[in-house]
Amino acid sequence: MTTNTPPIHPEKPAQATNPAMHSGDGRHPWVEPAVVIAAIGVAVTIIGLLVSIALGIYGMNVRIDGMSVRIDDLGTRMDTLETRIDDLGANLNTRMDVLAAEFKADIRDLNTRMDDLRASLSSRMDDLSTRIDDLSARMDDLSARLSTRMETLSSRIDRVYQLLLPKPPPTPT
Repeated sequence: MTTNTPPIHPEKPAQATNPAMHSGDGRHPWVEPAVVIAAIGVAVTIIGLLVSIALGIYGMNVRIDGMSVRIDDLGTRMDTLETRIDDLGANLNTRMDVLAAEFKADIRDLNTRMDDLRASLSSRMDDLSTRIDDLSARMDDLSARLSTRMETLSSRIDRVYQLLLPKPPPTPT
């Protein structure tokens, strides 16, 4: 190990680079250009990965923010829809109550009208039955009078017929 080479591990001495190929201004002779270039490459790769991660996180944050806005919009729409459904339900219940009351009133009116018609029909049927009975009695009376007249007429026709028949010649006595 040379005086310019830092120890890598306390138990194992590090292999020094060729001191004849020393580069740099002498402040850090153990930092070789290949190591520096490799370190810069690793640093650039790490920075690239960090930038990629940062951009990915930024992209996810943008998407999350967009989704948050969409979720908020969906929540607002759902609230509006819920309000509309509640209003429609209340209106429907009110209309159903009004229609039920009107229906009950119509049924009561129909029942009243049917009772009135039933009473009127019963009265008319009783009146018609009375008239039919009266007409039947009158027809029986008319039939009896007609029968009497027919008998009277028949007896008169028989007499007229008897009068119109030629008389038998007188019989000699």
